[in-house]
Amino acid sequence: MNYYSLILALLSLAGFAVMIWGIIGWLQTKKQRAWPNTQGSITHASAGDDLLPDIRYRYQVSGKEYNNQLRLPSATEPSEELNQSLLKRYPAGSPVDVRYDPDTPDNASIGEGDHAADWLIIAIGLLGFLFGTYALLR
Repeated sequence: MNYYSLILALLSLAGFAVMIWGIIGWLQTKKQRAWPNTQGSITHASAGDDLLPDIRYRYQVSGKEYNNQLRLPSATEPSEELNQSLLKRYPAGSPVDVRYDPDTPDNASIGEGDHAADWLIIAIGLLGFLFGTYALLR
């Protein structure tokens, strides 16, 4: 068994998987940016136990009130800087733009999303896939 070929095949597969993960994230962010928006307000903002803030907000759609919580991407690295930055950006009582899914208005988000991170994930996955495939086929 040629371990070099096995490692390159695994690199290609991992790169492909990372690229697909990035594309899915990018598509979800793109879809959310097309959602309608409404004005909401931050109802609670405090430092969380795990260096991620606990930020909650309220908004209305068609006369019905919804409450939601800031959700960060699963790959978010907790840090005191991130915690303080988000608490400063979303203090309790402040107004906030809320984008909501018109089909299920309780599915909502605040903030714009990080498109640069999505593109970086796609690029890293593509590079791993192309390098591994090129090296395998040489």
